[in-house]
Amino acid sequence: MRHAGRIPAEVVWRAAYRRWAPPAVDDLAPGYTVLMPVPSDLPVFLRLALANVTAQDATGRAEILVIPDRPNTSIAAAFEACRAESGADDLRLVELPRVGRTLGRLSRAKPGTNYFLQAHAGATAVTTTHAVLHDADLFLTDGHFLARHHQRCAERGLACLGVSPAWDDWLREHGYDHVVATWELMFDVRWMRSFQPWRHRWHSGWLDGQWHGFDVTLYPQARTRPDLCELHPDAEGSLVHFNWVIGVYRNFQRSHGRPMEDDRFTMLLIRLLTDALEPAQGGPPVPIDVPGADELVRGLTDPSRPVTYRDEQTGANYAAFRARLRRLYHAPLFDERAVEVIEQRLTSFDAAFG
Repeated sequence: MRHAGRIPAEVVWRAAYRRWAPPAVDDLAPGYTVLMPVPSDLPVFLRLALANVTAQDATGRAEILVIPDRPNTSIAAAFEACRAESGADDLRLVELPRVGRTLGRLSRAKPGTNYFLQAHAGATAVTTTHAVLHDADLFLTDGHFLARHHQRCAERGLACLGVSPAWDDWLREHGYDHVVATWELMFDVRWMRSFQPWRHRWHSGWLDGQWHGFDVTLYPQARTRPDLCELHPDAEGSLVHFNWVIGVYRNFQRSHGRPMEDDRFTMLLIRLLTDALEPAQGGPPVPIDVPGADELVRGLTDPSRPVTYRDEQTGANYAAFRARLRRLYHAPLFDERAVEVIEQRLTSFDAAFG
């Protein structure tokens, strides 16, 4: 029974995110902005994402907005170090507003909530007609992809141009198969702001005669004309995506040491990248909430470890993980030393699943 006088959480969210702040859509300049949501406590992903994007053809790009999921001095220092390392002059650090930080804490920092808050903060700060949501765990292997992605979206007058179909099968079953996933989503900012901000957040909405839970941006897309949402036809060969890395990491932090099956090798990926690519300029190792490489190896045989690799499906997923990792070696920041560190760390996993 609901406590008398308590305001439902959904009402609070709708009130806090009922309208967009300026600038007005009439003041948007041609071009696109990269929105880069990053985990504040995994600086390696900030380095990788910035190196990846700054290596792209910059045609049409106005700014790169780095949006941490929580403010702290560490991420600010990492941002300045990355700015110096990359030499890029089009970077801007965007912090979540106070109301977002408060609601995020009250929601126990769920990954989907964090992502909405970051996407909203970025879309509010954009000064261009278009923006792209760049996932920190997505790596572009084609140096001209973002320029083509923006050009196609703008020239075809699209609201959304994605690289993958939306994960939600309900949408396809109910005739909304035009809806695309958020990762590397290029969108028209005027379209984004034509919906109340809370509509882009995960929420339960009424559509096709029933209630359904819609993930970030999916409800507005479903309510958009199908011809205004497309998939980029040559995206598949232009990127490597590990999917939901940050969400899995946050869920692991919330597990408080209870054994978690790392069935898609997400925690292993974070440890490999951190060991191989951090710190940037020497110095002590970066502390992260991921077991060390030796501890992860123990999870191959010991079901009591915080991270385990025991399920049959986990073994079946290893070949695909290995193939994506090898493609990743061609991305910026990877040199012979980094590849050597990763390959050495994977010796036991290759033996177990090879």
